[in-house]
Amino acid sequence: MKRHDPVIAFVLSAIVPGLGQLYNNEVRKAIVYFLILLVVLAATLFSPAMKYFEGFLVIIGARVLFTVVSVIDAIGVAANKIEKIKRSPRQWLVYAFVLVLGIWIYSCANNYLRTHVIRPFKITSGGLKPALMEGDRLYADLDYFETHPVERGQIIIFPFPLDTALAYIQRCVAVEGDTVEIRSKVLYINNEKAEEPYALEFTPTMKQEDYLEKEIKPKGAGNRDHYGPILIPDGSCFVLGDNRDNSIDSRYIGMIPLK
Repeated sequence: MKRHDPVIAFVLSAIVPGLGQLYNNEVRKAIVYFLILLVVLAATLFSPAMKYFEGFLVIIGARVLFTVVSVIDAIGVAANKIEKIKRSPRQWLVYAFVLVLGIWIYSCANNYLRTHVIRPFKITSGGLKPALMEGDRLYADLDYFETHPVERGQIIIFPFPLDTALAYIQRCVAVEGDTVEIRSKVLYINNEKAEEPYALEFTPTMKQEDYLEKEIKPKGAGNRDHYGPILIPDGSCFVLGDNRDNSIDSRYIGMIPLK
């Protein structure tokens, strides 16, 4: 007669909730945990709530809490349950099979989550300062624009036209049918000055790395301070960085296709 090993119960439950219960010979409880795990994974992958930050936090929090409960339960039972333990090679094969199956399911679920639902990104440049700073991390809804039109003012992520393997992030300032023009660093949409509370503006105390040149280049000296007018074609949008003087955007890479 002896106790189960709490360390093994902890490791198994931490990897696959329910596996620690199976190790403790609590088969029915293990089945319940496995079924709840499938429900939690289904919610993670297919619940519309994952498209919203609050829903994302709730579902991920529930997933973490469920794992913690499973671990605590498995450790508690392993530390206090005394019984005759004699495991056959077949039992260890079952544990190994469930472990491998659980890891495979987690891997597939996370891969699907990252490629079809939401994906984490890290900001590596200052083109969208001050809204997004270098080093900031964010999650993006990969399917949002499948059901919603792109609108002016939205921050969008798209394949960089010069290297489509690279994900690029900028702010949409004009959509199809709009006429875009930049005059002396001022953006005009359809011949009206655009309201851009998010755009970085020059100040005398601005840090050197954020510096916007006070000087305005003359027409013909590049696209930075003067651009257009140009009509945005169907199926495209025009993007600019909030940090205008330090941004590679539609002034240099052209229109961004919406599909």
